[in-house]
Amino acid sequence: MSLIKHLLVLVLAFSFTMSFAQTDAKKNNEAVKSFNEAVKKIKAKDYKGAIPLYTKAISMKPDYKKAYYNRGMAEMKIKAYKDAIADFHKSAELDSKYAKAFMYEGYCHMLMKDYPNAIASLTKAIDVDPKYEKAYLNRGTSYLKSKDYANAITDFTKVIDANGKNKLKAQFNRGVAYQNMKKLDEAIADFNEVIKQKPDYGKVILYRGKAYLAKKDYDKAIADFNQEITADPKNIDAFYYLGYANLIKKDYPGAISALTNGLEVESESAKLLGKRAMAYFSNKDYKNAILDYDKLISKKAKGKLYLNRGISKYLVKDYSGAIKDLQEAIKMKTKPGKAYYYVGLAYNKQKNSAEACKNAKEAKKLGYKRADNLIKNVCK
Repeated sequence: MSLIKHLLVLVLAFSFTMSFAQTDAKKNNEAVKSFNEAVKKIKAKDYKGAIPLYTKAISMKPDYKKAYYNRGMAEMKIKAYKDAIADFHKSAELDSKYAKAFMYEGYCHMLMKDYPNAIASLTKAIDVDPKYEKAYLNRGTSYLKSKDYANAITDFTKVIDANGKNKLKAQFNRGVAYQNMKKLDEAIADFNEVIKQKPDYGKVILYRGKAYLAKKDYDKAIADFNQEITADPKNIDAFYYLGYANLIKKDYPGAISALTNGLEVESESAKLLGKRAMAYFSNKDYKNAILDYDKLISKKAKGKLYLNRGISKYLVKDYSGAIKDLQEAIKMKTKPGKAYYYVGLAYNKQKNSAEACKNAKEAKKLGYKRADNLIKNVCK
């Protein structure tokens, strides 16, 4: 090849290289421009508007890790968690040391209640940055939700020891983990520490009350539930546990009052109605107990409800109604020995000795000891 031809080839090659470089530079500039426009949308909380701008930036610069990450953040804000996970994952693929990408990938898995994958991603974030408090907090929460309380406590303790901005949340969550492990003194100690720092933090007073309740320290439990109701008069859990604590203490009027107040907040609450029915029954107010059981059965028929309403009807001398309810309980296999016994009692009250005897014997077969006396009286 002549020298002139050789030089011509070099010039053309250089021209093409410069052309590609200029094209790449132009694309990069346009990608950055779209990225910056998207950031403005994010600042204005227009997350949906930001997503196509990040997509445009990525189309011009496919290795734009920050654009993937930011698009993931925008998707997370609009609860498009699967898309967010894909973008955080891609961002982490582009930079294996990008701890925040792993962390938010795990966080989105956690929000979707996919705790095994949450724990896996959050562990990667911690491997990259062993001092990443938020990753420990979220992994601890994922362990807590998975009922792996020991590992949850380990992670929450890491956050507490770091003494950073996430300490209070970790202290509360560790208390919940201890409570679920029946380590009530440790739970109360954590809740006390949270209350000392911020008395109105979440439902910490309610949770401490539940811990006192589990310890059978009913007066302290009741004081906490009352305090929670004062702070949040619409907290039906506080009314429920206040009623429950009074019921255990055999303060039946106090239990009925608390549960009735809760039902004024949420009239259709099954758990409040169920506990109030028990309180009415314990207070020998069987008619009001029946009314509550009526409401509960109309929502969802359960053997236990039929059994309790049947016994209540027996005690108000509605023997036919009692037999009908108790037979429903037997069909549903809910304490059939007890149900047969009360059916026998009801038939006995109706002077039907044959049916009374038959049901008493069924109760005895099932090991219901009180059936023996009924058999002696009706099986002749």
